[in-house]
Amino acid sequence: MKQSFIKVDTSIWKISVFNRLFASYSVSMFGTWFDMLAMIVLFSYEWQLGPMLISFIPVAYALPQVILSQFAGVILDRYSKIRVMLIADISAAILTFIIVFIQSAWPVLFIIMIRSAVTVVHGPAQQAIIKQVVPDHLILQAVTLNGVVSQLSKIIGPMVGGALISVISPIYIILINAISLLMSALILFSILRSASYHIICTNGEVERQTEGSFFRLWMEGWMVILRRKILIFSMLIMVIGVTGVQMVDIQIGVILRMFAPAKPELAGWLMGASGLGAVLAILVLNRYTALKQYGRLLGLSLFLVGIGFGGVGWLTHGFLTLYLLLLGFIAGIGIGLLNSIFSYIIQMNTSASEISRVTGITNTVISSTVILSPLIGGLLAEVVGIISLYRWVGISLVIVSIFCIISNKWFNEGRLLNVREQSIS
Repeated sequence: MKQSFIKVDTSIWKISVFNRLFASYSVSMFGTWFDMLAMIVLFSYEWQLGPMLISFIPVAYALPQVILSQFAGVILDRYSKIRVMLIADISAAILTFIIVFIQSAWPVLFIIMIRSAVTVVHGPAQQAIIKQVVPDHLILQAVTLNGVVSQLSKIIGPMVGGALISVISPIYIILINAISLLMSALILFSILRSASYHIICTNGEVERQTEGSFFRLWMEGWMVILRRKILIFSMLIMVIGVTGVQMVDIQIGVILRMFAPAKPELAGWLMGASGLGAVLAILVLNRYTALKQYGRLLGLSLFLVGIGFGGVGWLTHGFLTLYLLLLGFIAGIGIGLLNSIFSYIIQMNTSASEISRVTGITNTVISSTVILSPLIGGLLAEVVGIISLYRWVGISLVIVSIFCIISNKWFNEGRLLNVREQSIS
């Protein structure tokens, strides 16, 4: 069997533009998780609102991603990516400061949606800039470093935010997010002012603007995905994986309540174990410079996710806490691998002029599953029972993972449709 990894022998930290972009991303990610926790506490404890209104919080964060991500890439291909991100961060900071002075739920939810719409450009822009300033043999390092920050922010952000909320008002936590957005904007501004950025721009390596109408560029983005087997198959696997995770993840408190009603803290421990597994998996990938055998690697990712979440469906009364944490750790490894491998596939199988639109479109598709899957999982749990839901999701993911492994050649680079790679006129 061919090796799936190639060892890395150079460092990414010599690339000034990436370092600053990474710092901007890190600051904004931690601020985002502070903000989400503060909103939940504000709605639940400060304003004493009901579950229906509270349920709109994640929708307000996610819905603009679903609707607008596929169009964000088109905007980025027409304008300076760094400047668009800078404007987005400043606008989001202003909107966050406005939230501090509002005392009603619906206006806050509306502003959260507007703010989420403004910042929808960040994901596609970052992928595009990484593609343009990081050489191919360091792309995996760049992708995995962002993955580590994403996972750590999910763990550390709520922990630190929770500790702060115990002594200060959630309003001040929201202000921290506003400040983090301004810090991110300052870092992006420093990129625009840096000599290395201007040298790269002079060489034509970043900030290329693509010509064409908005609709034409949008359609070209979709055609890029449909023409390439590796992109469409990997996106399908990503959607299946995310759907499975989201169907059962939100129900973890229900199943733990059945078998360990006196241990509500287990849900937090399980989330921590999953996050730790994801971070360790991403750190292992960070040691390499290239990935091959995409089908086998994606299959391994789904297999681990299926084993981890499916195993929860076989819990019994009096189960060992260590067994539960092991399942969470295994699932986390799978999630970390899945996210990083998918990001790497996009980086390595698109051109600099395509990656913004492709990333935006895949974000739209995947974000749609994040909204719909919990609802589907909740309905299925009512029909077949929560235990059967976990078991069947786990079994289904394992079956798909085996299919990926034995069908590895389907994930080879190449076109799916017999059409020429050309602009749509």
